[in-house]
Amino acid sequence: MRILSWNKVVDMPYELVALSVSYKIFKSTVDKNVFCVNAHSNSLDAKRVIMGEYSSEEKAKKALEMLNNAYQYAEECKYTGVGATQPEFVFVFPADDEVEV
Repeated sequence: MRILSWNKVVDMPYELVALSVSYKIFKSTVDKNVFCVNAHSNSLDAKRVIMGEYSSEEKAKKALEMLNNAYQYAEECKYTGVGATQPEFVFVFPADDEVEV
């Protein structure tokens, strides 16, 4: 399964990354507190990539839950034959306003 960042700039294979939630403060004219979903590639030369930015930790965790549910569905489809003709599954991290907690 492929995962795309909320802004559709990053495309990674789900099976080759670890995901985590972190807190970040952006300094600008107005400080912005953001919870990020980060992807960490298994390759040694890769850096952390932000897959989603959310206004609360709960929303970031909910986005990870949504990804997990999509992955479980994709795996079930593989084993049951449902969607066998469907191309590879893709999960796009939702924007902050698309996540309900």
